[in-house]
Amino acid sequence: MKINKTLLFLIFVGFIFSFIFWFSNHKNESRKHEEVQIIFTHNPFFLNSDLVNKLLTQKVISKFIKDKESLDLNMLETQLESTPEVENAEVFILPKGKLSISITERTPLFQTASKPPLYVDQNGVSFAYKAIDSIEYPSYLSEVSSETLKMTATLVKKLKADSFLKHELKNISFQDFEYSIQLKSYSFEVVLGNVSKLKEKINKLKIFCAIQNVQDSLIGYEKINLTYENQVVASKP
Repeated sequence: MKINKTLLFLIFVGFIFSFIFWFSNHKNESRKHEEVQIIFTHNPFFLNSDLVNKLLTQKVISKFIKDKESLDLNMLETQLESTPEVENAEVFILPKGKLSISITERTPLFQTASKPPLYVDQNGVSFAYKAIDSIEYPSYLSEVSSETLKMTATLVKKLKADSFLKHELKNISFQDFEYSIQLKSYSFEVVLGNVSKLKEKINKLKIFCAIQNVQDSLIGYEKINLTYENQVVASKP
């Protein structure tokens, strides 16, 4: 009987210690979340507050809670901006001692044709992440390099600024220093050439598409070339 009482006592003490450990852990975690404010400058596709906390690591957060004065804010910003999905990070301490982190996530502009695809933002920076099933991005079909991605990002920004091409742009290719694009609703290839006089080229393309919509005589062309002055050169197979 005495042994049973001792065993019950040990179990009870063990339970108490386990509860205290859990409660302390829970309190510390709550405190961490209370002292870290994470703000996204626009609705994120890839990141969330939990992922940002993991990027910072619990060790860094714990250090901040213990000693706010010794925390290197520039180091935190650099650590966050080394993450491909993060375009910009600003870290500062609020008057009440709360750590505030402002995150600007990279916004995909187009994707490469690689598997898995790389997303490319407006600055030509590529990053790999899970597919965004709800959004269809134009695909860049040619060889990838940092230089061509920057050039292509500049081109795609200008093309998507047009209301027609914003919805029609499907593929982009770059070969022999010339750009070509493919549209969603038309089967012909569009030769843009270089990025000069782009506004004029877009206007010629839109006129050609509008005429094709009402005239059967323009159907069946394999390629249209917009590089010639004041005209569209169309060719059949």
